Amino acid sequence: MGTVNINRNVTDMFYRYKMPKVVVKVEGKGNGIKTRIVNMSEIAKALVRPPSYPTKFFGCELGAQTTIDNKTDKYIVNGSFTSDKLQDMLDVFIQKFVLCPKCENPETSLTVDKKNQINQRCMACGYRGPLTVVHKLTQFVIKNPPNSLADNGAGKKDKKGGKGKGKKKDSDSEEEKVNGQHAQYQDADREVDQESPPPVAESDEVDDEWGAVEDEADQVGEALSSVSISGDAEKSTEEKMNIFFNFVENKKKGGSVAAQSKDLYAEAERLDIVDKAPIVLAEVLLTENVIKELGSYRIVFLRFTNQNKRAQRSLLLAIEMFIKTNIVLLPKTGHILKCLYDHDIVDEEVLIGWQTKASKKTVGKELSVQIHAKAEPFIKWLQEAEEESDSEEESEEEEDDEVALEFSYQAGSGGLTEAKAKPAPAEEEDDFDIDAI
Repeated sequence: MGTVNINRNVTDMFYRYKMPKVVVKVEGKGNGIKTRIVNMSEIAKALVRPPSYPTKFFGCELGAQTTIDNKTDKYIVNGSFTSDKLQDMLDVFIQKFVLCPKCENPETSLTVDKKNQINQRCMACGYRGPLTVVHKLTQFVIKNPPNSLADNGAGKKDKKGGKGKGKKKDSDSEEEKVNGQHAQYQDADREVDQESPPPVAESDEVDDEWGAVEDEADQVGEALSSVSISGDAEKSTEEKMNIFFNFVENKKKGGSVAAQSKDLYAEAERLDIVDKAPIVLAEVLLTENVIKELGSYRIVFLRFTNQNKRAQRSLLLAIEMFIKTNIVLLPKTGHILKCLYDHDIVDEEVLIGWQTKASKKTVGKELSVQIHAKAEPFIKWLQEAEEESDSEEESEEEEDDEVALEFSYQAGSGGLTEAKAKPAPAEEEDDFDIDAI
């Protein structure tokens, strides 16, 4: 069984964060065929996540049922899938739920607070903040927090054994025995809370307007990460974004998103999140076939971005976050932006302004530089086309301002007089016989 880098975008052979390659075994036939992830426990231990998380993630992505049995170490996804396919899907899970959004280091831990908010903390750089990701798995994480004993079955074992409060140390040792690495990270996490000062924020080179949009994007990510499992309808930012996310997702499942763009806009308007709504739309509607899907959902995005520059900026930031979680699309950045421009979803003025201000907060400085570098040829073409258009308009205005003048000796004081065009003489019509037609 070989190993690979946890972050497979890192090609350094000396990268110290390793995990086992996904090993699967296809069992059954016909409608009962299923794929068992043989080494899911080892993979989960390397990622410091409960094995139920990646298993459930596979089920959500593939639209398949899953079977999770911690006691017998069985993690099954219904259907037949290859190791390579699940390995690629595991990369997406790692990008969304493991890597630190600041330093992209996998030394992170997840916790769920009393408000059903998923928080992420990095032992490497000290980052602390909400899990800025939208996915069905977030509901599962909230119901099954990583710091509980629900995943490893220890709670059930204690209950069967009839252990009381006096045996708390035994239950703690059992928890550490089942998931020792996770317990170590939890201890380190507490040390960070007690000893480490808050991380110093990087200086932002964005202007006030773009900075405000990025702050809103962070807030939206925070809202979307804490998908509420209750029916509470309070009007906080988190719940508004959750309500809209579920609304769009249900429309997509019903196959009626494009046909009901007015309903989507009305819902966003009712929740007072029109400017932020494109972030949710991009997360729910777009996949790796983003260029084709932007054409299919053009009317939906136009409903929000038409003559709304803030919504356009939110969409561009959402595209950056989308590329971060689908890094294979990085070379197609220019094509995606051109598609937004060709479909009139984002104005050239907003695109050019976006290019001049790298958004470090959203995707990190290094990736932001790469995204903007890939976009540079298209933006350069856009600027040149704009300059040519401006020069043509100026020349047309100069021609309109020019008046046809001629020197006239008949003028009282002599000089220039305006030349008036003489009407062309009317051509004589030939006589014809109507009956001959």
